[in-house]
Amino acid sequence: MGDYWDEQIDSGSKILQWIWDGNNWLSRDILQRSAGVMTSGQNILVGGVIGLLSSNSEDIPIDTGNVRSIYLVSLSCGFKVNSGNLSTSHYWRLNFKSGASVVQSLDIKVGDNNETTGNVRKTSSAINIVYAHNGRYNLSLTKHGNPPDIISPTSMVEYRLVR
Repeated sequence: MGDYWDEQIDSGSKILQWIWDGNNWLSRDILQRSAGVMTSGQNILVGGVIGLLSSNSEDIPIDTGNVRSIYLVSLSCGFKVNSGNLSTSHYWRLNFKSGASVVQSLDIKVGDNNETTGNVRKTSSAINIVYAHNGRYNLSLTKHGNPPDIISPTSMVEYRLVR
């Protein structure tokens, strides 16, 4: 455990540094992918207030490259509540999927940092689970109950590559 190696291209330039965790070679760096969450006809963009998200979003692909697996570190989501409040039974859920199957989710609801209105941000606790690479991962937001409409939802996946 703790051994590392530098992956190089033919010219000798370093591509990534890998560290052995006892089971897998993990990329030393934590990588991030951010995505605005869009639905058909609403065109909600990262950082832009284009329209409200009032229904479940479509899948947003997350590219992890051509590797064997992904080591999921954490999920984050943020948005602005248009009007109304989040509650324990009326909230939004960020889903991280492998193909069509939800493998991790993050609920954004009342009690999370006491933020129920206005600008809301939530980050998961450490996940630290390896998922086999199947060629496709994606994110989506789903409604639970009748939560308020939201503006400019963005999400972030933190992960490491696994060899």
